[in-house]
Amino acid sequence: MHAEYWSVGASSSVPLSMSQADISKHLIADWVPSLAMAVGPSFMAWPHYLIGNVDVNGTDYLAIHEDAGRSDRQWKSVLSWMLGVVGTRQVLEDEGYRWIAPASAFYPDVRHPVDLSNWHVAYPPTSLVVKGSPTSTSQLRPDYIAIRPWHGAVDWAVVEAKGTRKPLASQTVCPSDWYKQVRNIEVRFNDAIVNVTRYLVVATRVNPNAVQMPTRRLCLRAWNSTDSQTDAPLQPSSAAEIARAHLFGFLRNIGKRELARKLTFNAQIRDEETDDEAIQGQLDTSAPAELKAMVEEEGQLLQELESDLFLRTELGDVVITIESATIRFIKGLIRAVTPIELTDALLTADAERDHWTEEQANTETPENVVTLPFGVRLTFPPSFQRSSTT
Repeated sequence: MHAEYWSVGASSSVPLSMSQADISKHLIADWVPSLAMAVGPSFMAWPHYLIGNVDVNGTDYLAIHEDAGRSDRQWKSVLSWMLGVVGTRQVLEDEGYRWIAPASAFYPDVRHPVDLSNWHVAYPPTSLVVKGSPTSTSQLRPDYIAIRPWHGAVDWAVVEAKGTRKPLASQTVCPSDWYKQVRNIEVRFNDAIVNVTRYLVVATRVNPNAVQMPTRRLCLRAWNSTDSQTDAPLQPSSAAEIARAHLFGFLRNIGKRELARKLTFNAQIRDEETDDEAIQGQLDTSAPAELKAMVEEEGQLLQELESDLFLRTELGDVVITIESATIRFIKGLIRAVTPIELTDALLTADAERDHWTEEQANTETPENVVTLPFGVRLTFPPSFQRSSTT
């Protein structure tokens, strides 16, 4: 099945391969900072009820079921938001972006809620900070920072996700308010400005009120803008903070709260005058008993990821398999303290992920199995598949 998709500058649409399972996988990978973790089973199961497929000129497209049109306006807005997230993540995956973090995870002025009975794992302030641009007239900020390996370096983009009822086929120019929003950003690492080289806006048409089936199908358009005068790549040590935030959200969403908490321990901002040697010296003088206990606890938490995990839904259990290279990367991020260690962890993980991606491309997988580009495989029960809309 597909979503109708227009890339930047394209004069006609092309099918973008996407399934109901892809919708679920993108929802379980997404997270919202400063809110309690997403209820995984509910987020993953709802596409079965509201998303089906429809034949348009011999091509199967994903379409919203007519039942969604009977929902209250507020719920239609939530549906549009979630499918906007899904469409954006699918386009980013298709473009090779592997690590995607919400820009709001790096806001400097986030006020975390009081921790009541450990209901919420907050993402701490880090060396990477995102603010609104002082030169922008927009009050809204973009949604994501996404990175991908690129010829031995790190390529990155600032991304805005939109859900809209507007037709997208004729929207060859990005709407002005979306254009301004994606540029309303200032990125700093260790208080030094990092120049943004690429801006992406991805819009997903979500029209549950349409009477005809073809006009209820999912349609996407993406606008891509690069700054030819800015070619400085994102440094791997700062890119590693984006990968860390990505994995934090995923672990939290699948219920691995303590491991998510461990992952953020070394992400917190250090004193700017503390150099790598001083940090290492602090580690070397740590009490042996404390260090041993910490390593043992981390080992036990990581061991939980080595076997299949089961996410229970009313449609059956979703099996989550995390590749060993991803587990090693999580361990590397937990233990990394210096920029060099962060860089090594990210570059090693990306090299292993590239190899894994090539293997997946040459391996035939069942329809009920989908993969996330950061090394996670999801196996859905047959009940997740809905054959058609009405």
